[in-house]
Amino acid sequence: MDIKTFGLEAADHEVDVLRALIAHEQFRDGYIGGGPGAGNAEHGPYRLECVGVDSYERIDPELAVGVVEEWAGQFGTVSPDLAGELEREVLARFRNAGEVFVLRELEDDAVVEYGQVHCEFHEFVTVDRTLGEVALIVAADD
Repeated sequence: MDIKTFGLEAADHEVDVLRALIAHEQFRDGYIGGGPGAGNAEHGPYRLECVGVDSYERIDPELAVGVVEEWAGQFGTVSPDLAGELEREVLARFRNAGEVFVLRELEDDAVVEYGQVHCEFHEFVTVDRTLGEVALIVAADD
């Protein structure tokens, strides 16, 4: 799991929020160990140029919870300690956010050469206007 948080202006429209997130240097992360950086041309398994505002869909928070719970438990029972941490750091964000978006699966031509190293890649964006926070949440394995 990886969580990156950003500030939010209360009046920002969802399109502006997603556009600002995609333009941020921290968004340039292939999630394969190198970390984010201005020189990166990828985002997860995708070429950065292929990820846009229209790549995201609004999702019910409980569906997002289900995806992460299933991902976390794919190889067996999640320990109580890890389940508690997931609840505090991730699942509570889904439940408390006013808006939750999921990065949809993009076309094959958007995938970078090594993009299939991610067996699973799930990305969510939460917008919590009460806290003034946008969170980029990635559940990935490679």
